[in-house]
Amino acid sequence: MASELDNDYFTLERSSDGQNYEIVSRIESHSDNNIQSIYSYEDKDLMRSAYYYRLSWTDLEGKQMFCSKQVYLENSLSNNFTIHPNPMNDFIHIEIQNEIQTEMDRLNEEAKFYIYNTIGQIAISGFLSEKNSKVDVSSLPDGIYMFEALMDGHLFYQKLVK
Repeated sequence: MASELDNDYFTLERSSDGQNYEIVSRIESHSDNNIQSIYSYEDKDLMRSAYYYRLSWTDLEGKQMFCSKQVYLENSLSNNFTIHPNPMNDFIHIEIQNEIQTEMDRLNEEAKFYIYNTIGQIAISGFLSEKNSKVDVSSLPDGIYMFEALMDGHLFYQKLVK
């Protein structure tokens, strides 16, 4: 766990090409405490289907440091995955579209998936290797979840309800 002492704020930046970034949010730090904090931001001003994001933090002296990783997010599964039923019952069916399945076959890869609860904990995880996969979600209590699939460095996500 990293301390936020002496941290002033975080800056979230977005890019369509991974090179030229624009600031989308400045988030004030809880710099007066030494406990872990969770921050979130919902990017509602999306004009494209996918973006790169990076995070920096600025200390009280004005020194800016960047996170060593940037994240590539596609804002819709509609072109790549279909998940039903949603709202969920005891099982969900995940269908991988042909072009993604072809790429998975070519790379001899499986897509790793996660289902997160509303506080960011992994509720279920596994691999998608077939064009049609069935996932048991009967152990999940009623609530809102985030489905996330990672394949070949691309992250796909969808909100799920049970």
